Amino acid sequence: MRTLFLLLFIFSSFSLFGQYDAKWKEVYHHELNGKIKSAQKEVEKIYKKAKNNKDEVQIVKCFFYLSKFELIFDEKAQPAIITNLNEEIKVAPPVSKALLNYIYAKILENYYQKNNYHINKYTPLKNQKSKDFLTWSAVDFKKEIEKSYKLCLQNEAILKNTSIIQYKDVIEISKDIEMLNLTLYDFLTDKYLDYNKKVYINSAHGIKNDLTEINFLYQESNLFTAHNFKALEDEHLSNIIRLQKKIEKKILNSNQEKVDEKYYERLELLKYIFSNDSLFFNKIIALEKKTTNTFLKQDIRMDRLQRSEEHTSELQS
Repeated sequence: MRTLFLLLFIFSSFSLFGQYDAKWKEVYHHELNGKIKSAQKEVEKIYKKAKNNKDEVQIVKCFFYLSKFELIFDEKAQPAIITNLNEEIKVAPPVSKALLNYIYAKILENYYQKNNYHINKYTPLKNQKSKDFLTWSAVDFKKEIEKSYKLCLQNEAILKNTSIIQYKDVIEISKDIEMLNLTLYDFLTDKYLDYNKKVYINSAHGIKNDLTEINFLYQESNLFTAHNFKALEDEHLSNIIRLQKKIEKKILNSNQEKVDEKYYERLELLKYIFSNDSLFFNKIIALEKKTTNTFLKQDIRMDRLQRSEEHTSELQS
């Protein structure tokens, strides 16, 4: 009887997967042919079935696609997906809740980027409580986006124990990324980090932080992760450094070549933040001499070659 039950369960699981697979093929077919409205209707059907089956992975996948279609298809329908999404967030278990909060943040982020010229004209209201994002000011959008990204990482322990592989068919992941040891916490941390980078780099303010703090930002991982950076003034820069420290701490005691890769990624980021080419190249040249990472050495050589060509071009002009 136990064996029969197991076989029935396996058959049922494959049957449901096959039903979803066939439906998603219809979605992709409509999308490729530019029939966005038809694709949207198919996703809504999948969503209803997933809700009835309490299939969290499919529910999340539906919102990823619905959010994309709402942005492309019908601006008047956008409030509907926001309402449905917020309702789903309220009842979703921790992992789905994290991903749905990420989708919500991205929808608001994309909408603000597309309409910021008009949104920036709105005067911020004190104690704004309206859920209608069509009436929000830039301040309201930024607060809500920031809050949603923070909520993505709220259940840290659970997210760290959830492999990204379980959601590889749901979220877009670069083919260059090794998924074997990647968790949902890693994925969402990276997305929140990207958001803070974008906001900070696009901001018009100058750098007013302590020079000692800035020098510590360029130190190798063991010194960088041990420093507290309390003197940093900007909220988004503080977020960037806090998240970057978490990423580097995770691998600090692992393969040194991986540690060197993360250090190099940080140096690239700092180059764009502080526009200090001299300090950047001094650090990567020192890293090139020290690291045993062949691929990293090649990247650094390409950086040096590009700089040399730019310098030659400047002299000739």
